[in-house]
Amino acid sequence: MFASLISQELHDKKRQMANIIELSNLSYEARDNFQMEVAALEQANRKEQEDFEGQMTTLDEVLNKELREETAAAMGKSAVSGVEDKLKKKVNKAAWGIAKEKVDVQVSVERVQNFEEAFLKIKAATGIGDIDELVRVFIKNEDQNFSLFNYVNEQTNEVLACAARHALVVLKCAPRHHVDSSSVGMP
Repeated sequence: MFASLISQELHDKKRQMANIIELSNLSYEARDNFQMEVAALEQANRKEQEDFEGQMTTLDEVLNKELREETAAAMGKSAVSGVEDKLKKKVNKAAWGIAKEKVDVQVSVERVQNFEEAFLKIKAATGIGDIDELVRVFIKNEDQNFSLFNYVNEQTNEVLACAARHALVVLKCAPRHHVDSSSVGMP
């Protein structure tokens, strides 16, 4: 009777552990999905940065070419004096700065749009529309996952202890059963 009670207790603990593990797995899956979305955003940002740098290089080349052509046309293809050369560099630098600022603004706008789209996806998935609330819920869920993980470890240790007690009971019962059956045939 004691062995069946321990077996039942062991079975109940295993069922509880399975439920906790399933809940923990679902939480980890949700966390992994959020992490994949963040990674996708980071990758999109890297791609945008690479595109931006390529565009800036192209714009710089075009500006330099146009400046050379305009200077050559204005000077009648004569030598450019030192002052004119300095002015050309200042104009080129200013044009570069303006183009860079325009691209920076565009990149910032696109990044904001990407973040807004990602937040809308998260909002649709979670039903939470406030970023502070979303962060609070995420932290709460992470804490709960950690607590569940610790609980699963405790339950595992308890199941192992129950299994050990069960094995001891079986071992203690086995010699008596063996002695009792051998003594039945003896006078």
